[in-house]
Amino acid sequence: AQLEGFGSYGFPESHAASFALIAYASSWLKCWHPDVFCAALVAGVADRCAELHIPCFGPTASLAKLESSKGFTRMLADRLQLPSPAYHLSSDAQEAIDWWRAFGRPVVVKLDGLAAGKGVVVPADDEETLTAIRAIAPIGPFVLEERLTGPECSLLALCDGTHAVALPIAQDHKRIGDGD
Repeated sequence: AQLEGFGSYGFPESHAASFALIAYASSWLKCWHPDVFCAALVAGVADRCAELHIPCFGPTASLAKLESSKGFTRMLADRLQLPSPAYHLSSDAQEAIDWWRAFGRPVVVKLDGLAAGKGVVVPADDEETLTAIRAIAPIGPFVLEERLTGPECSLLALCDGTHAVALPIAQDHKRIGDGD
């Protein structure tokens, strides 16, 4: 997109409408919702706003990677020794199937990249697990993640680099086709 101040960043043309909205919706504040503009955030639009001294509410590209890459997030959780499900990052169906069989427990199959909330398969049995792995492998990197059961919640905080303020705990676990 060739938007004033953004053209040299090489953002994909498909994001032009988002960048236009972001860049010109208001002269004093730019605000994105991660589910809607995650691709723009990963591409660095918040970083560019900061460089241009445009007030911005949204993560930097490096922080947006937490939302855009399940594999990166799992590896970071491992490195920081945060409790999280067992996982395996792969691009190869047979290698992933071998890991899953050795793991010996139910898994969830997730695309590693952005998928607009539609990149997760929760297989009901072994046959569905095999089908999901074989279907998702040609699309790109994916994560097999230990299936956990029970309530899930998210705790988000707003941070300015020095202070953090927690938002209310939230739940979001919609399945495709459930009408919610």
